Amino acid sequence: MKIYPVVAGDLSGKMDRTVFYKMEDRCFGRKKAQYVKREFSEVERKQHLVFGFMNKIGRCVKYVLRTSLPKSPKYLSASNYFVQLNIKRCEVTDLENQVVTFDFENAVFAVGGMAIPTVSMTYEEAGRQISFSVTSGGDREFPGNMGSDRVYVILLESVLLQAYVVELCTRGDGKIVSETLPQLWSKENVHVYAFATDESGKETSPSYHLTFA
Repeated sequence: MKIYPVVAGDLSGKMDRTVFYKMEDRCFGRKKAQYVKREFSEVERKQHLVFGFMNKIGRCVKYVLRTSLPKSPKYLSASNYFVQLNIKRCEVTDLENQVVTFDFENAVFAVGGMAIPTVSMTYEEAGRQISFSVTSGGDREFPGNMGSDRVYVILLESVLLQAYVVELCTRGDGKIVSETLPQLWSKENVHVYAFATDESGKETSPSYHLTFA
């Protein structure tokens, strides 16, 4: 950007890319720098697609993360922490058509030192219901893990990018809990993750991906 005094006359206003103005009884002209559009490299285009897709997932699981990631680094929101934990699981498979894939089976929704809960699930086609069976005992005997710990599952539809969390029971209870899938969800696109928190919800176990029995 160039600034230079105007010799001819008392000018003000704009002409082409030059703006004329007065300052301290002197007249100046300021020429704007010319913007040159730069082509993005292949690496930059891939990064743009990956971050765009990860931000979509981050928004999708925003309310889920309040339960599964109660603690995150001070400089990160829970959604940004989720992106940081999972960005390596996102890959551009077709740059020309902007196709991005994500490894949902290995996605991380919770991190922590507690023991993971023992959860299995089955699916009933007629009622579109998933039945979760929580096994009591065993895992609650790890140091620091109590029967009052809460067991949760996260349900995520990978095409619609919708998700919610369900509290099943406490770690000490052996229960079977049924959950009906939302009407627009397709069972083939549903991913389920289990994890546990302590009674206060401040500590968590790692999450893990469930498969249908």
